[in-house]
Amino acid sequence: MVSSNVVMFPRKNMNKSNTTKRVNPVANNKPLESKIKSNGFSDKAAGFGRDLLKIVRYVIFFSLMVLRVPLTFVSHIAIGLSFIIIPVAYFVDAPNKVIYFMLGFDVVLFGLMWFYDSLLFAVSPEKIILGGDAGRYN
Repeated sequence: MVSSNVVMFPRKNMNKSNTTKRVNPVANNKPLESKIKSNGFSDKAAGFGRDLLKIVRYVIFFSLMVLRVPLTFVSHIAIGLSFIIIPVAYFVDAPNKVIYFMLGFDVVLFGLMWFYDSLLFAVSPEKIILGGDAGRYN
């Protein structure tokens, strides 16, 4: 006898009456959504809730996008100024606290802007595709 990794289970009586039928989700040309129970609410109410949620997400997303422009402008100016101040503080023999504070300020500001952008990705009502291969999804 050859050993293998396959375990053979004994078959029981498999009559046609004993087997279960496979369920066709699109039987009788009805969409799958009509077969899903919506906890006592009508499909119209569930659709309204989804639409309302999508509208709220659009409002939040676009308000955050409008706020992103001045926030990135101010953060880029602050980061640029701090990168100018760091070498000046080094050559003027300023205390190391100033240099470390400015470096920490840059890192924290960069992290906050990264978090803000990731928040935009999370709230976006539609899928956002980054990179140069966006054309192949059209």
